[in-house]
Amino acid sequence: RPGARCGPKYVRSNAYDPGTYHLDLGLDIFEWLDVVDAGNAYVIAGAYWLEEPLEQRFFIDILRDFRAVPDLYSRAAMFLYDNEIDTRSQALFANVDYDLDDATTLTAGLRYTRESADYRAIGQVNVATAVGDQDGSVFPAWDVAGDVDDGQWSGKLALHRHWSDTASNWISVSRGFKSGGYNGAIAFSAEEARRNDYGSETLTAWEIGGVAYFNERRARLQYATFVYDYRDQQVFMNTPSEAPGGLPLQLLDNVGRSHIHGLELELAWQASDPLELRLGLGWLPRAELDSFVNVQGVEVRDNRLPLTSEWNANAFIDYRIPECAPKKNYALIGPGVSQNPNQPVSLREKHGFQVGGVSMSHGK
Repeated sequence: RPGARCGPKYVRSNAYDPGTYHLDLGLDIFEWLDVVDAGNAYVIAGAYWLEEPLEQRFFIDILRDFRAVPDLYSRAAMFLYDNEIDTRSQALFANVDYDLDDATTLTAGLRYTRESADYRAIGQVNVATAVGDQDGSVFPAWDVAGDVDDGQWSGKLALHRHWSDTASNWISVSRGFKSGGYNGAIAFSAEEARRNDYGSETLTAWEIGGVAYFNERRARLQYATFVYDYRDQQVFMNTPSEAPGGLPLQLLDNVGRSHIHGLELELAWQASDPLELRLGLGWLPRAELDSFVNVQGVEVRDNRLPLTSEWNANAFIDYRIPECAPKKNYALIGPGVSQNPNQPVSLREKHGFQVGGVSMSHGK
């Protein structure tokens, strides 16, 4: 609603399972937002600031039972993690909706974001020095520190047209920005801990879509086609080690440029007051990585992106009775890949799944 508001926010949370995991997270947030209704123009402008200190204390114990086996005790290990990640984010943004006429609206938005992350990751390993040594001895494994700092412009330009009370279309182009940082996940080597930082990614998205109502607005068809152009896309994947013959690492890393285009449809029908049916279809003919050079100097190109099925379908049934609402969901996922398309074992075959549930209002 029109008007301005501003104020600080402070959030703090802790999660602790004795001897297993400790998380200490603090958030300092300050935001300012101003909304102006100028007749045929609706303007939103604001500023945002966040500071997020994060401390992680956890461990993973591997092959604990092997410590009691004479020939295997040396293979057991417990990795201890001590991470500190301080993230700061500042942004200025503005958006305007301008009515060109009674049926056409032009939207324009602009945002500048500055984000930085300072991190330090300390790893230790506990190993048995003799058969039956359950306490083990602790040795330093890695101590890495660094920072990731970036600033980017993002924005949107869109045109929305209402043809009638039951049909409208829109076209838009937008540029998005996702900051880099440090992935404080599980690591098993100094190299993996050192390479857990990643840079920012940007996305330019072209979209055309619309919505149509029929059957006295009891049915709705939504449709959209899109083209996505990623630069320095962040992808979680298996990647080679720097050491020749070393085991592959699982990293969140930047993989250069990629292209995605597709089509989505959703049909919803309110068959009766208690019964709603939905059907969704998606087609993704292209979701390919352009090319990038890995740490061993090998160029990887024209690979389909992980977890991007060529097509998918889903159905949703919701039948409501006065005091409870059972639901059924069905989905069919098309062929895709999970990690490396060059490894046949990772190919994902067509499959479906079913989810059911019952919800009941409070007090019933």
